[in-house]
Parts: sequence; structure tokens; C-alpha cells
Amino acid sequence: MTVSVFTAEGVLLGTETAIAAYGTEPDVVAPASASGCLSVDAWRNKYTLLGFLAYRWHQTKYFCWSGGAVNSVTVGSYVSHNDGTNYYRGLLSQDSWYFSWSGNSRGGHYSIRQAIMENCVPVLGCLSTSYPYVKIGTYANGNWTYEVGG
Repeated sequence: MTVSVFTAEGVLLGTETAIAAYGTEPDVVAPASASGCLSVDAWRNKYTLLGFLAYRWHQTKYFCWSGGAVNSVTVGSYVSHNDGTNYYRGLLSQDSWYFSWSGNSRGGHYSIRQAIMENCVPVLGCLSTSYPYVKIGTYANGNWTYEVGG
């Protein structure tokens, strides 16, 4: 995953990169602060039977917070590192909502993006379908968590 840290005015403070492992959900990742903006990118790796990377399914999220509330959110998704035999067939599900955290009804924001991916080989046709997902929870102090699967 890649994390970019911004000030509330939009000035980039720095970028950090970490590897998102299948089935893990770290504790809070970003440093806590009273206000600011953060851009995060978390992904689910899918591997072939031989152990090669088939593709990565990403969810991106840019969010801003201040005054104990998450007050701006933009969520996206995309596929990368495709080995050429996997085809994105659209979103199976997408959802997002604000939730109460630390005494504020908009203290956090949850989002999920789940794709439909088909593994297709010329002449043989499509052999399998997978449904990778990424969930991201963000908080009004700049902290965030993620979960991957599917």
C-alpha cells in the first residue's frame, strides 16, 4: 500500500510505502493529528497456481479531517500488475458511509470496493472468476485501517 500525507492546505508532507499482505489488517497506520488530508492505496494480491502475481485489485481513498470529523472523501479503485489473462468485469459491490467515532457522528468513514475478475486463456476460454475486495476505514485523526480478501 502507498500512503501520502498532506496538510489541510494540500501540501504534500511525504510518502511511505508498505506491503499489504493477504488476510491482514494492521493496527492504525498513519500518525494521528488534529487536521489534515491523507491519500491511501491498499490492495489485494491474487496469485496463479504456480505462485506468480496474477493481478492486484486496489482501492484508493483521499480523505480530509478537522474538528473531530472526516469532512471530505474521494474513493476509487483500479487493477494493476495484470498478467494478461485476467479481465476486469466491473464492480460486484461498492459502498461507503460515515460512522460515529470519538463522539462525532462523522468521526469515521468506511468504504468497500469489490471487483469481478475473470481468468481467461485464448482457445480455452474463461476458466475461473474471482471477487477481490478491499475495505478501508478512516478516522478523524488521520488514522486508517484496511482489510482485503476474495
